[in-house]
This record gives sequence, structure tokens and C-alpha cells, in this order.
Amino acid sequence: MKKALSLLLILATTILGPQTMVSAAASPESADEIGYTNSEVRFSLTLPASWAGQYRIISSAASVSFLHRESEEDGSKTGVLFSIIRYDGKSAAKDVVGAGKRYLAAQTNEYSYVLAYPSGVEYTDTSKAGYQKLAADIDKIGKTVFPIINTTDPTYKAFSKFDENGLTDNHIYTFADGSVDAAPGDYLLMLNGEFSDAHVIMKNDRALVPVSVIRQTCGADVLWGYQAGNGDIISYGSNNGSSNLPPIIKIHNKDGSMDIKMTVGQTSADVNGKTEALDTPPVIANNTAYVPLRFVCDCFGKVIGSLPAGQDAGDPKSAKSLAFNPIVWVDDSEKTNAAKPTDATLTWLKAQMNQALTSLKKYRGAILEDTGPNDPAFSQIADDINNTYYVGNVGRYALYQGPYPTLVDVNSKTIYFYTVGSGSGWRIWQANMNDPETFMLYYFAS
Repeated sequence: MKKALSLLLILATTILGPQTMVSAAASPESADEIGYTNSEVRFSLTLPASWAGQYRIISSAASVSFLHRESEEDGSKTGVLFSIIRYDGKSAAKDVVGAGKRYLAAQTNEYSYVLAYPSGVEYTDTSKAGYQKLAADIDKIGKTVFPIINTTDPTYKAFSKFDENGLTDNHIYTFADGSVDAAPGDYLLMLNGEFSDAHVIMKNDRALVPVSVIRQTCGADVLWGYQAGNGDIISYGSNNGSSNLPPIIKIHNKDGSMDIKMTVGQTSADVNGKTEALDTPPVIANNTAYVPLRFVCDCFGKVIGSLPAGQDAGDPKSAKSLAFNPIVWVDDSEKTNAAKPTDATLTWLKAQMNQALTSLKKYRGAILEDTGPNDPAFSQIADDINNTYYVGNVGRYALYQGPYPTLVDVNSKTIYFYTVGSGSGWRIWQANMNDPETFMLYYFAS
């Protein structure tokens, strides 16, 4: 009988994902390279394929060291090949100091990333040849160091809702900023890579959102209420005798290049002094103003899109099990366009997942005591990986259907899986392709 994962392990893996926020796999550019991403230190790099199986990684809050396994295992040396050290602030190359060879590999306005060689000899006589062979690649690796800027995590959890009569069709989604009790057909909202608890109203197949969403996603100033004779905006609901007039909504950015005026219930808007038609007028609901999302986002150069609900598993264009409700999303145009996947991205994703499968087989005896090397579950995982296909984009994330529903932030080379654990609901978590238990859920867990 297979060794079952404990409920605690299922919960920990599903809720938090792997405990080390690290992944290593083939890069999108080539399946013959090994891509490495560290979301804690916030950088990625690419290793030659020839390094496979010959190195080990030690990571801390601000540094990552790559070790030569043979030298380290000898016991008399640490085997350190090189380290990437993150420093606060933006530094110049001349500011890089310390023992051993060091140089500035990459930087942002927030951090500087220094590649550091060990200050002394870290190999033995027997491991010298293997160590030096890897060490010859270090400067080439240094040129691939890439900072991860503003990496977002679309983490959320979803639960089926129960009432006194049993299971309903409603689902409760909990995000970082709140929760949504969603009935079938209710839309979820993703803003710049993160799910929002804001309510979405659908009218005439157009999404309307609270004006607070416009503040958040477009960085715009919003005033709404009644217009006084002097041009000021009087707050909605005030007892000043003007409540019989339709409320107006003014949206403008700080540099003054965009100025939008809409009137609740009217199908036209004033955009920088020109009249524009609206498919759906603004409305008042729950004592707040809702505006047409696509119209405003088009004005501010944002990209908007939607993905159908995922209950029809036979529809390759749906979100499938990613969400039981449809999703509407808004994202920065540059990030969304940059995240458009290619055929090479799918090749890379399959290579990453195959690496996780290889790790599972390698450590099979430790986590699946009574599972043989030819267990049919391994073949099923391999088939599911091979048949992985692209579904569509959810903002800056490319959505794939494979062993798990999968989101890929192509910009940061980060993979998220969507899985369910016993009693824990559905969750999105960042995948670690070095974790041998990545594919335990669904295939082996009981």
C-alpha cells in the first residue's frame, strides 16, 4: 500500500506551496539549459545543462550559493562555486568590495546583485577537475542574472459554500484584501496580477466596477457626486437639495493628460472635451458609483480581458478548474504584452514539469515506500505533461492545462499550480520543480 501523505502535509503544500520559494528548470530560451528563479532574493539566472546533478543550492534571505556536490561531499571543503548576494540600493561597480573576485551582475533602483567567487580554494585534489570544469562557466552565468521586479503572487483560496440544505452552487473566494461570496455567473476581478474582492456588475455583456477600482488600477483621481453651481463636486447622498440631479463622475490623472466626465444613467461621456459614446452607462449600486471598466481602461491605455468559468472541462478556451466563476482582468499593457507566451514557453514549461517528475522518481523510495519504479501513476503524469496545452491569458499570466491547471508569469519565469487538498479548498501556489512532492497531489495523495 502506498505511503499516504498526512493531512498536515497536504494542507501545508496546498496552502503555502513549497517551503522554499525556489524553482530550477530549463529556461524558456532552450530546453537544454537550466533556469533558476529565487523569489525571496528576487532574481533568476540560467545554468548550462552540463551542470545537471553536479551542484547544490543554499539560499538565505539575501544570498544564494551554488556548491559543487563532489567537493562538498568530500567533507574537507565547502565546494562553493559562486554566490549571488543582494544589497539594498543601487550601487556602482566600483562600490563592490569583499574578499575574492566580485562584480556587479545586475541591479534595480531597489537592489544590487553581486556575483562573488569564493575567497579561497574550495575543491580537493580528487574533485579539482570537476570543480574547475563548472567554474569555467561562472562568468557566462553571471551575464544571465536578471532581477525580478514587482513579482506578483495570484494566491487565493476557494471553498464550496454549504448551507443548511447542503451544498450550493456558490463558492467563497478569499484574497489578500478580503473575500467574495460568488454565485454562478458572478465575475471575479484581477487587477495588475492580483485578485480583488471588488464586486463586478455585468450589464449588456459589459463589466462595471466601483470607482475605487479605477483609482487602484489606473492610478487616477476620482470624484463623484452632484455638481454644484461653482463646479465643485458635492458628495453623493448629502442633503443639500441637489439629490434630484443625476450624479456625475470625474476621473483624471495627475498630469492632466486625461480627463473623463460621466453622468450616471447616460450613455455618453466627455473625454478631454470630446463626446464619446458608452455601451453601458454608469450606475449607482450599494451606495457607490460603478463605471464601465473597458471604456475607462481604454482611455488609460490598460489591457482588459476575460476568461469563461471553468466548470466545462471539455471547453479548451475556458478557465477549466482555475475558477468556478468567470474572470475579468485588467493589466498594464506593457506587462501583458510582454507575457504573451510562445511555443518555446510551452516547451520550457514541459521541461520544468518533467524535472519535477524526475525528482519524484529519484526520491520515490523516501516518500512512496511501496511504489515501484514502473507504477502507472508515473506514466500518467508523463502523459499529462506531454499533453499540456495553452488555454489563454489571465492578465500577465499564461494559463495552461496539464497535470494541474497552471499559471505562468512569463516575465519572471514563475510557475503557479492550482490544486485542491482534502478539507483545504482550492489554492494557487508557487511551484518548486526541485521538490519531489510536487506531483504527489492528485496522483498519490490519499
